Amino acid sequence: MARRTIADLLAEAREQLGHRPSPQEAHATAAAGEAILVDVRAGDVLARDGRIPDAIHHQRTVIEWRADPECEWRDERIADLDAPLILFCSQGYASSLAAQTLREMGFTRVTDMDGGFDAWKEQGLPTLPPVD
Repeated sequence: MARRTIADLLAEAREQLGHRPSPQEAHATAAAGEAILVDVRAGDVLARDGRIPDAIHHQRTVIEWRADPECEWRDERIADLDAPLILFCSQGYASSLAAQTLREMGFTRVTDMDGGFDAWKEQGLPTLPPVD
């Protein structure tokens, strides 16, 4: 097998995901109840940088277990292969890979937010403050 770089994997993931909503699109879609925002950042990053109200948090290291409908550690809020999920991380890299993994698991309506939490915050969308 030929070596593939992380840039290769990221490009392949994004090609498979198709449209990646902007923060404004993600906000509007979630506010309308048409998507579930899932934050895959590490807990210490969430505490340091703040979070998006009503987003579900499952770190990148466990998202597959929380999303798998057959896993005993699933989160029923996201463990539906047809659930409209928009994943995000800090800048939109890890979330692209996580979303692609969920696609490979059979999720049909999963993508990730272009630019991640940093872009969301830069655009003045609602956030909850960091935890001191």
